[in-house]
Amino acid sequence: MIDVIIVNWNSGAGLEACLDSLTSLAPNIRGQIIVVDNQSSDGSESCCGKWTQVNLIHAGGNLGFARACNLGAQRSTSEWMLFLNPDTRFLPPTQDALFGMLSKLDDRTGICGAQLLDEEGRVARSCARFPSPWMFLCHTVGVDRFIPSLGYPMQDWDHFTSRNVDHVIGAFYLVRRKLFQELNGFDERFFLYLEDLDFSLRARQSGWNTLFCADLKIFHEGGGTSKQIKATRLFYDLRSRLLYAQKYFPSWQARFQVMAMICLEPFSRFIGIFLRPSKNAFKELFQGYTKFLHWWVHA
Repeated sequence: MIDVIIVNWNSGAGLEACLDSLTSLAPNIRGQIIVVDNQSSDGSESCCGKWTQVNLIHAGGNLGFARACNLGAQRSTSEWMLFLNPDTRFLPPTQDALFGMLSKLDDRTGICGAQLLDEEGRVARSCARFPSPWMFLCHTVGVDRFIPSLGYPMQDWDHFTSRNVDHVIGAFYLVRRKLFQELNGFDERFFLYLEDLDFSLRARQSGWNTLFCADLKIFHEGGGTSKQIKATRLFYDLRSRLLYAQKYFPSWQARFQVMAMICLEPFSRFIGIFLRPSKNAFKELFQGYTKFLHWWVHA
């Protein structure tokens, strides 16, 4: 059995579409559906009342993704917990593939991911390597956009086959409850971004494997509600990368990472915006970095 945990924050009609696709899953697979609402202001959480099998938790504020997931996980009783983004939808073949995958897993596979498809059926590059300081630097200055193998996102692999990987994206993050309890859930210092990567690394360090299953096909819009707050999204991306570096890299390398984020990355992003101009992009870049610098100085 799988309990599904969804964190909602102003997801609009996406949450209802996600829940509608979930209710088609057979009862012998699906356990509880738990929605943790991070104080949405768009009323999107109100759709949960349409289904008796959906349990709605009002967080009472915006707890961030990691903390809200941990709150939802406290209600879980099934062997597996699926952390699912509200901008996803189960596709028809997924149910049989999910049942078949679970029946074949070995005892040391603790995390599973799915093949994520966009509206045109294109497969997203959703897996990642555990980043080294060098990979972080390549990502910071944008080198991995031209030489994908140098970065930690696995952009150089087509994601058409199933295999063990370091990390699968948290949009569809299936975890054994035993493992989740062993690691005490997500690290709540990560408000948004990289809490899943951090969990995957801790799982590997504890002897667990992560499987990417290409037979599990899920629609994923991508970007989700974070598209509404691009400056804030940039702030949390920078903040989480620095927190990850401070947690896993030697102190001098973590300091080097923050210097690269401040001194090199803005120029890389500026060039990207200049080549592909978009409305308010420069303003959002300035606001995001202002928030990050303010946090960094006062941290």
